[in-house]
Formats: sequence, C-alpha cells, structure tokens
Amino acid sequence: NAIQAGEETYDPQYHTEQKAREDAELIYRKGQGKLGTDEKSIFKTICASPPEHILNINKIYTDKYDVTLKKAVEKELSGKVRDGCLH
Repeated sequence: NAIQAGEETYDPQYHTEQKAREDAELIYRKGQGKLGTDEKSIFKTICASPPEHILNINKIYTDKYDVTLKKAVEKELSGKVRDGCLH
C-alpha cells in the first residue's frame, strides 16, 4: 500500500533513467494504454517515487507519449486518488 510504505528516499543507483522509463511505461500501460484504468498501480508508482524520480518519469513520459504526466493523471484518475497523485 503506497500510503503505508510512503515515499522512497532518492537513490541515484536505483532511480536510474532505465527505472524512470520502466515506470513511465507502466503508468501508460495502466492508464492511457488500456481500456479502463488501474488507478491503484498508478497511485502506488507515483506516490512511492521521490520528487527527483518523478521529474525523470515526467520527462520520459512527455517525450514518449506527447502529454505530461500531470495531464495524464488528471485525465486517467479521479477523486482522492487523483488528488493524492498530484500532491
């Protein structure tokens, strides 16, 4: 559970460009890339990621899918889940 685990501490050896790419692709596959949104997976990925990693995910997501991560979250998620991801 993302709320229980909390945000990870940024570790440049773990939060690599490859990890950001994997997370960006996961967020896409669980949202825009499928019929029906898997809000829980998106929420867990975003809320557990430190801000530095979110910036990297956003850059890769924007470059690959021509929409910012924020816009994708606003479109794909709703209610408290959306609010929590946009904190």
